[in-house]
Amino acid sequence: MLIEQYSEIREFAFLPMRALDSYRAVSGDKGSTQYELRQMINREYQKAASEEGGARVIYKKGNMVVEDLSLADRVCIITGIPSAKDKSSVVLLFVPNRNQNQQPWEMTGAVSEDEFNSDIYVDIGNKPKELLLNYAHWTNYLNDLKVLKNQLALHENWSFKEAPDDDDFPILKIILIIHSPKPGRTSVLC
Repeated sequence: MLIEQYSEIREFAFLPMRALDSYRAVSGDKGSTQYELRQMINREYQKAASEEGGARVIYKKGNMVVEDLSLADRVCIITGIPSAKDKSSVVLLFVPNRNQNQQPWEMTGAVSEDEFNSDIYVDIGNKPKELLLNYAHWTNYLNDLKVLKNQLALHENWSFKEAPDDDDFPILKIILIIHSPKPGRTSVLC
């Protein structure tokens, strides 16, 4: 059981504000303080981690369900809290925490269980690069960036090297990822 490794949510996962805001939106809870939200999430985590009260934990690696937390690249906790949208349960989403020496997981957001189980649900990640690369379908990515670098952008060094190759332009890639559109928009670059 998960509870034997991590007895509270604060030991298991970092809960950033954007994740709490996502939880608020799905649950419809507009009045609770951050502390109260964390307490509610902790109670649901404890129910799921101890396998009590109908809440449950799902470990995933890609789109496959796995049995062991050490094999998982995502953890989903289906809570007993109804979503405001469709009254199905709220599902909390977690990915490995990239910050070393902190909690091993990070909450990325929340969705309703109906949305989570739908065929159109795609877990697009929580970092700008993941959002772009998991959401956007861009078949000629490198060729289009070369056109941008060679024909449209200012003629300057887009690399960290003095004399870069024509295929070496990491600074331009970083700028593109930072300024990528939010999920749901139809175009990647305008």
